[in-house]
Amino acid sequence: MTTFGVVSEISCDIQLFDLKQNEQQKLPLTANAFFELYIQDANKNLIDVPVLIKNFRDNKKESPNSGYSYSDSRLVHRFFMYDTISGIVKDGGYEKLLKPQYVRYASHVRLTVQMDPGKEERIRKPLLEIDYRTYKTDIVDDISVEVPASFYFDYYEEGASFEEAAQIIVYVFNSLVLLVVIGRVYFWIKMNPPALMARHFGVAFGAKLLFFICDVWSNIMFMVYFVITAYWFIMYKMQSNAYILLP
Repeated sequence: MTTFGVVSEISCDIQLFDLKQNEQQKLPLTANAFFELYIQDANKNLIDVPVLIKNFRDNKKESPNSGYSYSDSRLVHRFFMYDTISGIVKDGGYEKLLKPQYVRYASHVRLTVQMDPGKEERIRKPLLEIDYRTYKTDIVDDISVEVPASFYFDYYEEGASFEEAAQIIVYVFNSLVLLVVIGRVYFWIKMNPPALMARHFGVAFGAKLLFFICDVWSNIMFMVYFVITAYWFIMYKMQSNAYILLP
């Protein structure tokens, strides 16, 4: 079970030896079966999850999903884990129990869940991405041959709005740091007039200026970053429902 908000990846090597047959009793249960993915909302309604096949090719042998374009990508609802039927190239070969010449499987599966930036404690419709790989059956004829597969669960939130707010906060408090440093330098000069310090004034002024900048900036900005971090900790770790996710 995957805890919401926890990104996890599972990688393994699988055998395709059993897929070279065209006998249902010898094939894995998930072979040549179509699946549809749904999520259940708070009202017990099933919401269908769209599927993006990364190496999808249409009737024109074009790949509209290769560039991740919102306007050109083609989404589907059904997907499969193993396919052996399309690897039978001869007409009527499936009925004649001919063996496939190649097999296809889902080598990389990625489920992405994104928080809705416009609605609190809401998510956008998830997206399932699948990348299929094809192997000839004479390659997987050996039982020792294994091929890689990975399953990735990604939960994220767009950080644009937070970054804009954080930049404003940092700019404002850096301006405050500058004003405080100017004030402390002004009073230091009043207490140490250049006429009294003579040639030692330049070295002392540079050392004090560096000290004031480091001292004031560290004290003020430490509290700023502490408050920002505490905000993320409270809103991300201490909520019963998903409120925000780390960008």
